[in-house]
Amino acid sequence: MDIEKHIPPTPPIGELVASLVAQGRITVDDALTLRRAVFRDGGIAEAEAERLFALDEAISDKAPEWTALFLEALTDYLVRQAEPRGYVSDANAAWLVAMISRDGLVKSASELELLLHVIETASRSPESLELFALAQVKAAVLLGNGPLADGGTLTPGVIGPDEVALVRRVLYAHGGTEGIGISRAEADMLFDLNDASSEAENCNEWSDLFVKAISNHLMTAAGLRMPSREDILARDGWLDDEQHLDMFTMFDSDLVRDALVDSLRRLKSTVCCNNKPEGADDDADAMVAAPIDDDEARWLIGRIRHDGAMHDNELALLLFLKEENPDINPLFEPLFEEID
Repeated sequence: MDIEKHIPPTPPIGELVASLVAQGRITVDDALTLRRAVFRDGGIAEAEAERLFALDEAISDKAPEWTALFLEALTDYLVRQAEPRGYVSDANAAWLVAMISRDGLVKSASELELLLHVIETASRSPESLELFALAQVKAAVLLGNGPLADGGTLTPGVIGPDEVALVRRVLYAHGGTEGIGISRAEADMLFDLNDASSEAENCNEWSDLFVKAISNHLMTAAGLRMPSREDILARDGWLDDEQHLDMFTMFDSDLVRDALVDSLRRLKSTVCCNNKPEGADDDADAMVAAPIDDDEARWLIGRIRHDGAMHDNELALLLFLKEENPDINPLFEPLFEEID
């Protein structure tokens, strides 16, 4: 007996969504039926993605299996379907922000989780997407608004464990414009958060994260940065062409030649399979210290001095930088004289 003939066909996604909205809840079985409908042809169209958003927003009584499907399906659409796979395009990033936000704030906890999941899954995503995620923390801290405040435990003006956890996820996600490094725009956002809560009793984790993240921005080893999306589009075909490996015959040593060929192949694996560069670590403690140049020094001094006071976390940052850089940039000397 052909068992498949006795399995009823899965309705189109549009019919399923309309039926579930009328039902007012999504059960485990409903989530399974939706999963079959979403993935039956191996790809997700924009109209189908929009229906999933509409369903998530229309119903509050949802089985956990629905949330898992929501994250998986939309991350596939945004990250894995466009070429090169694993990279979020500017257009997809703008579409996501438009779908999940109203007046600059993410509308729900599930959509905030989707935003973070996309950033964490992608090999690279536009900086605008990461800054948008960080702006959710800023809104929660300054105004007590957004999905972070839905639980009722948020105190406006104070950075608590939930805010720190979200900032950490965004900053140390695999994607981002600077690979595993903290960009200038991200560092500015962290200073804005620190300034806004400098007089509050923030959780201890915030001070630790602030010092490590700003130090990461100032001292990150450039050799660990990810290639740009445009670089990968141009480079993928070249890496696939084995004849280009012939260039390494210029080396007399078989050992050197084999090592270089192996490095090239590992680079291709890193790019195509969403792995981090070998030796990369998400923690700023593992970064290799590089000298702080004049531009970086002036930026940091300006951030510390702009409100006329040196806050505790800024003092901790300066002391950390001095310890890690015995020959620290002389532009910092006036600040250290104030400390002494």
